[in-house]
Amino acid sequence: MNRTKTVHIPIGEFRVSFDPADILFTCVGSCVAVALYDSREKIAGLLHIVLPGHRENERIDDKNAFYADTGVPLLIREMERHGADRDRITAIVAGGACLVAGGNPDVGVDNSEKCLALLTEAGIPLIRQETGGIEGRAVEITVASGAIRIRPNSRQIQGSRNGTSTSGKPLPLPLLNTVAASLEQIRPDPHVAGRLFEALHQRELDWQEISALVCQDFVLALHLLQKCNSDYYGNPQSVGSFAAALSCLGPDKLRRVCVVVAAEKNSTTRLAEFGIDQKTLSRHTLASAVAAQYLALEICPELEQEAFSAALLHPLGSIAACLVAADGESSPDERCDDLCSFSVEPDSKSARYHRLLAGALLTIWQLPQVLAEAVSTVRSPLISSDRVTLAAVVEAACNISAMLGISGTRVQRSADFSLSALEQIKVVNNNERLFPDIILKLRGAGLLR
Repeated sequence: MNRTKTVHIPIGEFRVSFDPADILFTCVGSCVAVALYDSREKIAGLLHIVLPGHRENERIDDKNAFYADTGVPLLIREMERHGADRDRITAIVAGGACLVAGGNPDVGVDNSEKCLALLTEAGIPLIRQETGGIEGRAVEITVASGAIRIRPNSRQIQGSRNGTSTSGKPLPLPLLNTVAASLEQIRPDPHVAGRLFEALHQRELDWQEISALVCQDFVLALHLLQKCNSDYYGNPQSVGSFAAALSCLGPDKLRRVCVVVAAEKNSTTRLAEFGIDQKTLSRHTLASAVAAQYLALEICPELEQEAFSAALLHPLGSIAACLVAADGESSPDERCDDLCSFSVEPDSKSARYHRLLAGALLTIWQLPQVLAEAVSTVRSPLISSDRVTLAAVVEAACNISAMLGISGTRVQRSADFSLSALEQIKVVNNNERLFPDIILKLRGAGLLR
């Protein structure tokens, strides 16, 4: 019996394969997937590009697959390096949708047109094109046959339940509004914000670098997502990731948002005032996000970006609880004991309170409901759903960061994984393979020595 394996291509990356067992797979919205195939040598390549142009002139040996103008030539060169002949290569292009009603369609259109122009310039014939529209797409190519499958990836963001937690338990709206206002005044890390400010004022913007800088600081990432989903920019409940921000707002408007967020480095309120080490917190949230993204690519690749963002935001409720407690009698040291959700028992009142706070705050800020539900789910129910799977991925990723000591908690202990979470994401019997791969990812991101 022939066994196949699915190779997931993350956002801004590509893969080339001549292994007949491989099926190359990716999900795109406004991004574009470019699939190439040499039918005689049976070599396939799949690219997931995010933006059309990186710079006016391509640099020699540029290895950037994030942009069409560098990614498409790179994919062609790698196909040839693996033995494909350009005269035999054919192409399929899919994606470039506008996923948000009233959103900016230009990014998807520009992505599609740029890829098509580059393929024409390279002399590679296009045999299939599915671009535009309002739905995302899942794209896969089977290496053995070159068979292409493009199907709708129509996970819709549902409306939020304003002022109510996802479990149905109401939280005091005056308290939530006060905490939300306090969090909006928190100062981002001045060093990271300064680097972001410099990157935004370069003549040629590198959006991959800008995205990486935003994710290095929890406060920057939180403020960016909060502003992008505000009524002011007309995209409530639409922006759940940096790539979605590019799609909905467009490069010019997103640059202005990033400048505003970076300028908040001059705010006076600091997380340290509440007993929170911002650098340690940000390392933990980024490590959790990297681990969650990897797990999602293995388990639910269509939720890859949501998994990264939900894990990045998962300690929000615990931080909010610290702000609430600041008016009480507890000391910063006592408040900080429960900073991250893994440091309390999953079924404790503290954990429930933290997670309900997080979900309610994201709802007030009009972030996508899928994120609000992922961070506020206290325990994985026995039923299967996107919300449960995403929450389980986030919980497991958070525990991985804790287990590896990235969280910086005072007392390191073995992280007791939620059995229901592990069963939900089906990794109980795969730890030997998954954990080493995640450790390599974390080391590559500079988060683990």
